[in-house]
Amino acid sequence: MRDLLRDLFKPLNRLRTEMADFSTYDRSGLRFHYPSNWMLEESGIDGSAGSIHGSIQLSSPTGAFWILNIHPFGTNPGTIAEEVLDALRDEYPDLEYEPIERTLGGRTLSGYEMHFFFLDLTNTASILCFADETSTYGVFWQCGDQLVLSGRAEEVPTEHVFEAITQTLLDRLGTSKV
Repeated sequence: MRDLLRDLFKPLNRLRTEMADFSTYDRSGLRFHYPSNWMLEESGIDGSAGSIHGSIQLSSPTGAFWILNIHPFGTNPGTIAEEVLDALRDEYPDLEYEPIERTLGGRTLSGYEMHFFFLDLTNTASILCFADETSTYGVFWQCGDQLVLSGRAEEVPTEHVFEAITQTLLDRLGTSKV
């Protein structure tokens, strides 16, 4: 398993040392791996009623973050993506976005990639959503360019890190879809 994780994170040569050390979240039927120097916070994770609800946030030392929101079974994944997009459009009037689809772990996730300015810096965010037979999931990640501008680009998590975290989550959930 450790070799598989290293292979997943391999595209990040500049973050290879950081990614070689990972932590594992394993609770209520959810399991994923993430960089060990990231902070984890969970809210309301409950899997006792046959489906999982709540949220988990991972925060990097550089301010980038990955959030997993888990909604009740039957919630439309497209609705979740639209709600996130609408909230960011309200907050950032100059938001640019495009619909995206990613295939990870044999499953197609759909949502939006977004770019916006905050404190004169550009930020990139993505929301990807999917459902299985127990819950609907929204995976949101965001990072800014402040470290790139400061000459510390090697510290900025990229989409590959976020996708690798998501991939390990999907590996545990399997490929069943609704």
